Amino acid sequence: MSGYFPDTTLMYFCDEGIALRQRPLRDNDRIVTVFTRKHGKLEVNFKGVRRARARLRALSESVTYSDYRFYLKKTSNFPVCTGGKVISVFNGIRLSREKLFSAFYFNELLMSLTPAAQPAEKKFELLLSALRRAEEVPRVPRALLVAYALILIEYCGIGFKHTNIGVDSGIWEALHDPSFSKVEELEKLAGSQALDSAADLAVKKIREHASREINTLKFVKIYKAEIGE
Repeated sequence: MSGYFPDTTLMYFCDEGIALRQRPLRDNDRIVTVFTRKHGKLEVNFKGVRRARARLRALSESVTYSDYRFYLKKTSNFPVCTGGKVISVFNGIRLSREKLFSAFYFNELLMSLTPAAQPAEKKFELLLSALRRAEEVPRVPRALLVAYALILIEYCGIGFKHTNIGVDSGIWEALHDPSFSKVEELEKLAGSQALDSAADLAVKKIREHASREINTLKFVKIYKAEIGE
């Protein structure tokens, strides 16, 4: 990671980011995977945030959108978070288990398909748009889960946007719209078979490219059979 940044002994930098996941480090620290707008996916050390009333604790929570301040030593692989400001905690997502699982699904797909410290602003905007859409709607449309996967693999250069898979061209185009403006309509217009076919293509390609299982697929309703219709 340090090879991506300028060759300095100590570098401070600021960036917007979304916390994707966290894991404990030593007694009171956390390593948090933060997907940033300008620097891509970073593994960030949050020192002391597992203590009660830790100043930076909110910034280290998964599914949190913040403006971060980091520093990176030349000899370290992990930037350290020194401060920042929470922009959104997506309260509408946190109040729903279904929406929270969907957010974890968005995060996991992005982590699985994105190398570290590789700027990818389109992916950042895609994740932010998906989280905002999930927060707004009464329930997460299956079309949102499918569209997110299709657009993400397109941004990774392994997508099917220009492939005819037998889905109506208007619906196929809408499933590749990163604003997700029509996902609720698509739930009715696309039909279960079309969404299942699109989901199957995306999931197979993600598993193949990531060379691993996608754990959150067990908890989201991306296929009709999982909805119990």
